[in-house]
Amino acid sequence: MIKIKERFHQSKSAKYYSIVAEEIIGAFGHVTKCFSTKTGEMEAVKIIKKFPGLPVEKNEVVILEQLRSLDPDTSNIIKWKDSFTYQDHMCMSYELLDQDLQNYVKARGEGLLIPELKSVIRQVATALQHLRSFKIVHADIRPENIMIVDRKQQPIRVRLVDFGLSFQIGNRPFFQATGYRAPEVLLGIHPLTEAIDIWSTGATLVEDTASYFCEQVDGEHRWRFKTPSEYEEETGLQAQTFTSIRLDDVPMTMAHGDPEDKNLFADLLKRMMQLDQDERITPLEVLQHNFLLRVYWRTMLSACQALMSTVGM
Repeated sequence: MIKIKERFHQSKSAKYYSIVAEEIIGAFGHVTKCFSTKTGEMEAVKIIKKFPGLPVEKNEVVILEQLRSLDPDTSNIIKWKDSFTYQDHMCMSYELLDQDLQNYVKARGEGLLIPELKSVIRQVATALQHLRSFKIVHADIRPENIMIVDRKQQPIRVRLVDFGLSFQIGNRPFFQATGYRAPEVLLGIHPLTEAIDIWSTGATLVEDTASYFCEQVDGEHRWRFKTPSEYEEETGLQAQTFTSIRLDDVPMTMAHGDPEDKNLFADLLKRMMQLDQDERITPLEVLQHNFLLRVYWRTMLSACQALMSTVGM
């Protein structure tokens, strides 16, 4: 149990932080809102829980050290400021962000509008492209780990956060959140690549990835869904039926937006959630997808039309 007092006293760095509010209690620790007397700014301080055999705190420091040179405003990756020890727990301070994507959408009572959706996808894909340049896999992409910088600003800006489960390509990961777990992780296929982050991003966008897989080898790794009878025979459990949505039906579930945008979004989702990791779209290809480019070309066309009307052409 982590006991939090009004002020950190346990280390040389900790004396600079006064706790303003306890914000979040997560699976791997507390996140508190603190005032730094050293910088004169509000910061987010994560107090990491200890897990025997799972060095989350050391792993996160190693990953963030590699990413420290990145500009958070262009990479869309959270700015890490400092780390210190408090009550024998690793603590890490970050820039203070506003709200995670899950709570942002829940508070609004509706999904993201098409322009917001494009902005979020573009920013997350940009973050993944930066991680790819360092050969780093985030491995824990879900709505709680995509943070809104300031919900009052438009267009919304986001940061990718929480690198406790991240790993270098070629290394074995700790694990991946169940609801956002890529097929190759479920099947134990190695080596794993940044393709698992693309799957998780797609799963985050549709929030519907419940599935059961079995391995099928025809000279190389392939997989298919288990039948209900196969699942029941192997586990002794009755396969449950879930109400789900086909990716082809996504456009019909979207209340707002241009029909062409909706169809392009469905196409992007299908490319992000290809079962074969080698066929899955890459972060750069996401940025080049017509769903994201369409707004650019429409803006350019409008600008050209305005210019032509101004000069009387």
